[in-house]
Amino acid sequence: CEKGFVWHKALQLLSVMAQDTVEASTVTFNAAVSACEKNCEWEKALQLLGAMAQSDVESNTITFDAAISACEKNGKWEKAVHLFFILAQSNLEFNRISFNAAISACEKAGRWEKALQLFGVMAQRNIEPDLISSNAVIIACGKSGQCEKALQQFSAMAQSEAELDTITFSAAVSACEKCGKWESALQLLSVMAQTEVERTTTTCTAAVGACEKGGKWEHGLFLFGAMPQTRVAWDIIAFNAAISSCEKGNKWEKALKLFTLSAQSKMESNAITFNAAISACEKVGEWE
Repeated sequence: CEKGFVWHKALQLLSVMAQDTVEASTVTFNAAVSACEKNCEWEKALQLLGAMAQSDVESNTITFDAAISACEKNGKWEKAVHLFFILAQSNLEFNRISFNAAISACEKAGRWEKALQLFGVMAQRNIEPDLISSNAVIIACGKSGQCEKALQQFSAMAQSEAELDTITFSAAVSACEKCGKWESALQLLSVMAQTEVERTTTTCTAAVGACEKGGKWEHGLFLFGAMPQTRVAWDIIAFNAAISSCEKGNKWEKALKLFTLSAQSKMESNAITFNAAISACEKVGEWE
């Protein structure tokens, strides 16, 4: 049942066991909690955790990891962190999986301070972070506009000779985009090329946005134009950033050409696309 994500079947079997006075073990409950976790049934997972305590069935690290992960997948960061600290205060041994689930929960909720706190506890417990935990911290900081902290985390990863992947770079470039740190964004793109880490639409679009926000619209347009040459596809967010760059540089003709190109490329324009194009024309009086 667990492997097939059939969580309700797992719970039915537990119920039958109780009715038949068959004693459920830690392994039995763990399978049921894992089934709930895989199907994002966080409330059921927590109910099972409570049922274990009531039935005097001993929970272990696997139980808590599954319950924390269930909360993380459903954006219940406070519950995930609460469970994590219950685990930490117990005599149970907790591992990287426990930390990753809790840190990822904080990342999804934009709770960068709590993510950094948990990351620090990892070091105190001599648990080596991996890409999941490190990337989650960078993303959490970047989402919250804490670009310096995000870049510090990236730098620490690079200095430790940890493996850096596309997600790591994308998170760092996105942090630069939030704060208009165009030089850092371009440096990161350069390092990606040197280390042969694949660029994605998200990475390049964030770099274009960083240039636009940093007042370097020419750099942003150059990056946008170079995306197809490096086999990176455009998306509407990339077009929006490029059109906004034109607006910043009072290049209304380029803005309209990009707007037309986005339609020809079968991109679904949104309010940002229209507003940027209209604003570019309005600035130079070409609003008709």
